[in-house]
Amino acid sequence: MKVNLKLSAAHIIISTSFIIASVAFIVSLHNFNKDSRKLKAMGENIASTILSNAGDGIFENPGLLKEQLEVYKTIPNIIRLCVRDNAGHSLAEIEGNSDFINSASLEKKIYLSGKTIGSLYILLGDADLYKKYYSNFMIMHEIETEYLWDYSKKNITKSLQSFLNNKMLQNVEITLPSGNSYVHLNNKSNDDYVLHLEKPMEKNGIFLGTLKADYSNLEKKHTFYLTIISAAIAIIFLLIFIIMLYKKHKLDISNIILKTNNISKSNLSDATIEKIQKAILYIEQNYRQDISREGLARYVSLNVDNFGRYFKQYTNIRINDFINELRIKEATHLIESTDKKIIDIAYSVGFENIGSFNRVFLKINKFPPRNLRNRTHSCNNRV
Repeated sequence: MKVNLKLSAAHIIISTSFIIASVAFIVSLHNFNKDSRKLKAMGENIASTILSNAGDGIFENPGLLKEQLEVYKTIPNIIRLCVRDNAGHSLAEIEGNSDFINSASLEKKIYLSGKTIGSLYILLGDADLYKKYYSNFMIMHEIETEYLWDYSKKNITKSLQSFLNNKMLQNVEITLPSGNSYVHLNNKSNDDYVLHLEKPMEKNGIFLGTLKADYSNLEKKHTFYLTIISAAIAIIFLLIFIIMLYKKHKLDISNIILKTNNISKSNLSDATIEKIQKAILYIEQNYRQDISREGLARYVSLNVDNFGRYFKQYTNIRINDFINELRIKEATHLIESTDKKIIDIAYSVGFENIGSFNRVFLKINKFPPRNLRNRTHSCNNRV
């Protein structure tokens, strides 16, 4: 039988929300890594240019090799270029600006006549982002130098505070020529920094102090947080959707079972149903006695095997389980309402030994009879 999994409006809303959150996560993840991808693509182009312009013997001449690398030092993104031999020893290297917020590296194998003779290591920084922060720093440096020349601490503090409001600046400090701190402010909304800049403050040839600033890549941090949040939201909506789908599926299965039972009952003849009902009435009146399937089948004039199948088809429970549920129901009542011994109660409701009683009681009630007796006595004592 086919299970009906038609989605309700709630399912559609939850699934749509999951898709939106997932798209937000993918976009955030893409944006989070875009700077590294851009730098690595630049590195691939630089490596390709270096390797294509180098002659076959250039790697055997470290001096000539370094001259070749020096040409690329003018590229503002270069932090380091290094050519290594197969053992990892540096043959030639140059270093550029190291004050970068974002960086990415790559290493390319160098081949000669089909054999690996070394590698080219490239470390690049995001010069555009560095220029943005350095420009901000230089504006601040110019303004604060004028205020420091006038020795106006109030104006310096007010001005630095306005720079801190843009959030990308985390710490800023002005120290005097003696090295003592004159003004020091920090942005509590940030908890780390990735770029430190400092520059002497001079006017008319007089050294006034030093401006120091720490910058944070706030844009990347926000992108990181957005990535984490959107991923968490997507997971939550997915779990809600799965739970809702599971509950609907479970309900559909229950309805199918119920319909199947109804169909099964409808397949029984009226005469058979009358005999099963007669057997049920007999069990309800005599479950304290020894009752067998064979005896019941004879009582209602049915074949033993057919009787068991018809009974399960009509009640959705086996004969022995039906009898045991009646016995345990009465036993539970007697344990709660009387002081009779449990073993006496077991025999009185139709069990032949205490072991079988304990096992069936635990199976049906999910706890042993002794626990029920203790709990009942405890309640009575409190009363």
